[in-house]
Amino acid sequence: MSAGAPGGATGPATSRQGVSRRADRQADRGAAAADAGLTLIEMLVVLAILAVATGASVLSLAPRGDATAAAARRLARTIQAAADRSLATGHAAVLVTTGGGYGIDDAHTALPPETRITGAVPAVRVAFGGEPFALIVARGHERWTVAFDGAEAAATRGSPP
Repeated sequence: MSAGAPGGATGPATSRQGVSRRADRQADRGAAAADAGLTLIEMLVVLAILAVATGASVLSLAPRGDATAAAARRLARTIQAAADRSLATGHAAVLVTTGGGYGIDDAHTALPPETRITGAVPAVRVAFGGEPFALIVARGHERWTVAFDGAEAAATRGSPP
């Protein structure tokens, strides 16, 4: 039997209770649905955090060889500039190499971390028309050869032949 008037009849009180319960359930669902959603500001904050995290991960995955190649090319340009200066002034420059950097005429340039220069004596005269030499810029297993032939300096991937 149903809970209502005796004899199983439903009266106006029961139908009002059903309408009231239904309205309460809909109101509860509406409040829960509003609480379950995200506001625009919350969504923008989440997107900003994801953008920063993505940017950081992309930068950390960048190939390390780019730093070694850039250091070798920079060294070749520095040697070429010194050779060009020696042609203009008639005075040779002195290239001083250390394990972690190099310098010409008291201007020292540091190499990226874990990058080393090998293959030369600690000091080499750089002059246009001077003695050729080669240096190796290395980081891990990557090798770049910076060669000066007396007139031109160039950086190439790999060890000298």
